[in-house]
This record gives sequence, C-alpha cells and structure tokens, in this order.
Amino acid sequence: MLKWLVEAGYQIINLAHNRELESQRIIEKAEELIFEAARMKKSSDFTALRDLIAPAFKKIEDAYNSTGSSVTGFPSGFQDLDNLITGFQPGSLNILAARPSMGKTALALNIAQFGGGIGNNPYILIFSLEMSAEQLVRRMFAAEAQVNMASMNNGTFGVEDWDKLNSAAKFLSGRNIYINDDSDLSVMDFRTRCRRFKNRHPELALIIVDYLQLMSTGDRRPDSRQQEVSEISRLLKIVAREVECPVIALSQLSREAEKRTEKKPQLSDLRDSGAIEQDADIVMLLYREDYYTEKNPKPDQNSKAELRVAKNRNGSTGTCVLTFMREYTLFRSNIEDEDF
Repeated sequence: MLKWLVEAGYQIINLAHNRELESQRIIEKAEELIFEAARMKKSSDFTALRDLIAPAFKKIEDAYNSTGSSVTGFPSGFQDLDNLITGFQPGSLNILAARPSMGKTALALNIAQFGGGIGNNPYILIFSLEMSAEQLVRRMFAAEAQVNMASMNNGTFGVEDWDKLNSAAKFLSGRNIYINDDSDLSVMDFRTRCRRFKNRHPELALIIVDYLQLMSTGDRRPDSRQQEVSEISRLLKIVAREVECPVIALSQLSREAEKRTEKKPQLSDLRDSGAIEQDADIVMLLYREDYYTEKNPKPDQNSKAELRVAKNRNGSTGTCVLTFMREYTLFRSNIEDEDF
C-alpha cells in the first residue's frame, strides 16, 4: 500500500503539470488515486469460499431471527413495494423510470422523506439536475404538511394551514437529507461527492439521482449518446458498490409508449441505452392512466398509479397500486392502514 501511495504521489505531480486538464479535474483524479489506496485493504484478487460462508450465513440467521419484517434493505415506505423488493439493498442500482409528468420526482422524494423505517433518521443524498433545491423543499413541505402545492406557492392557503406548515418545517429541519442541485453534474463529480460524504457519514443510507440522462461524462467525448448513457449507468453501479449504499436513479422513457394503443411502459422503452437495464438490479416503471385520459384534472383529484417492478435481480417482479394525491405531490400506498 505504501508503494501504491508513492506511485500515486508521482501521478498527482504529473497531473498537476498537465496544462491541458482543468484544476477541478486534477483534484478529482487525485482524490480517486488516494481513495483507491484507502480501499486496498478491503480488496483482493480473489476471496476463498470458506471466508464468504460466515458473513453470508450471518445474514440468513439475522433474517430468520428478525421480528417478522421481510425488509432487509432501505425501506421504501410503501408496503407492497417492500414486499416485492425487500427494501433497496446496499450496493444496488435501482432505476425509477417513467414518461415526463408521471411523478418520478415526487415518488423519489416521498421515498427519501417517508422511507427508512419508522423512527429512523437515515442520511440521504439527493442530486437534483433538473429542479432547484428550493423547489424540492417546497414539494417536501406540501407532502409533509398536506397543504395544496399551488396555494402554498402563490400564498393563498388558509390560516389553518400555518400550523401544518410550521410542524412540517420543524420536522424537516431535523432530517438528515442533503441536496445538491448542480445542473452540470458529471459522473466523476458525482463519484467524488459521494465518496466525501461517505467518509464524513459512514452510515449513508440512500442516494437519489434526478435524473440519469441529464448527467455527463465530463471532459470525455463518447462517440454516441448511447455510449455516454451506458458509461453513466455503469459508473452509477460502481459508486453504489464503492460506498455500499443503494442508488435510485430516475430515468426518462422513450416516446415508443406514446405510439402504442396500450400506453403502459415496458423495459424496452428505457431511453438511450439497453445498458441501463443490464446494470440495474431493480427497474421500476411508473404509470398513471389518467395522464392520458383526463385532459383537465382537478387539482384535488386523486390519481391511481401503477408502479411495476419489471426487473428484480434478486427477487420477484410485480405491480404495486398507489394513490397519487396531486395537490400535495404525495404518493400513498392503497393499503388503508399504511402509516406515513
């Protein structure tokens, strides 16, 4: 490891003398070299099966001795979904895909805001490339307080809503949720920031990226958009494994669904690259039929949503029925006794 550090030092010096690279890129590469040295203790070329038996058996034993809960990863807050995927597992890449305006961002925020298990306050990172941090916070306010989003934005909410908003502000202030709204985020920036955060907060429980197609590969210029998305997808998976934390990446779907009589999305609709499907441990497809049938829905009109787990590398596939409360940008499980 010391030899590696010496070699890394020489590489950093050479990088610093490279006039063609920007300083930020040099810093990222230097951090990457040092991080690799720190990981050398954990890595090896091969691991003997005998050394893997004990930790694997311990997980089986813990599951058997659990208090009846089938959730072994990060709880989503939606019982039907957790029954299918047993929570978002450490090191997994989870894709949440839908056509625009279906509610991808709202659902991801709901998972961050209400997931993690009752009474827990997990550390969560949100990378928002499309919306500002303030916009996300307003959505979280509306969902937490259950105050109409539009009236909250234009200041026409009732006096009775102040108590709800004050309670929401107090609750949200205590949550360990961190937002980065850099709209020009490269995968190397993403990797660096996740590593730094993990070093400061080893208990990091969830990372959300909104959304995958807005990321870039930085100063490298791939031959095609498909190749670029493939590289982004692969690096998201690598980061999930490096920081031992589930990553939920939102993804757009192609317009192919719009051309079909049956509008429900399919795995083949994943936009720009089949590599997304390959790299993902779980692919969830969000669909609301009223998006196509209701031309002028009322603001307070609830909407039926289907969240289909179309791929699950380590478990079952199936469909969860949710209720989308449009005025609060809030998804709820259809199970009546679900407690957010």
